[in-house]
Amino acid sequence: MNPNRSLHKLLRIIFSEVLMEYFDISGWHDDSSKIEVWLDEKNYMERFDYKSGTVISSGFIDEKVIQEFPLRGKAVYLHVVSNYDIR
Repeated sequence: MNPNRSLHKLLRIIFSEVLMEYFDISGWHDDSSKIEVWLDEKNYMERFDYKSGTVISSGFIDEKVIQEFPLRGKAVYLHVVSNYDIR
């Protein structure tokens, strides 16, 4: 099996179902000291938010980097890209 595909499957298991419901894994990088994962928000909006107008699609906004719990002694960084603004 392709090692890239294997790591992608593993990350889907490690991250919560809620995270995987709203985000796609668009890339990752693994080296001796850290694991970085890029998450792109899916183009999905709750019906309530859509009707109330509190959330609007505005294209991609600045990436946010979140440090997650370490895995196997390596720092984990999530690069999150969102395409919604909350009003």
